[in-house]
Amino acid sequence: MDGSWPLQQALYGVLNAALECAVYDDVPPKKPMPYVVIGDDTQLPDDTKTSLGFDMTITLHVWSDAKDGRREAKQLLGEIYDELHDANLTVTGFDAVSCSFEFSETVPDRDDKITHGIARYRVVLDKAA
Repeated sequence: MDGSWPLQQALYGVLNAALECAVYDDVPPKKPMPYVVIGDDTQLPDDTKTSLGFDMTITLHVWSDAKDGRREAKQLLGEIYDELHDANLTVTGFDAVSCSFEFSETVPDRDDKITHGIARYRVVLDKAA
């Protein structure tokens, strides 16, 4: 069992409860912005002599079409940071050792009419005994 799906479920639960905008892994057509998309992840083995584990990264995307979209995207990235950096995540089947912020950025998209915010977090999981 790998940790990618249980981690995505945990992140969705935290973000969906905390943010006022929608959180998706696949955005339905014509949904209003702003919203957050749980994006790509990486997963590397992080086993010890006594446990199986994973060192994972997950990328989150924030989308805003507001007139002041960069401000809105940065505020959402800040709210995500407040919820995830150093968070004690509950991940089914795993003990979450750590969740830490790696980077964020905002970039214009589609002729400067949409702002795309990107953040990556690193999560270390150990398989629960």
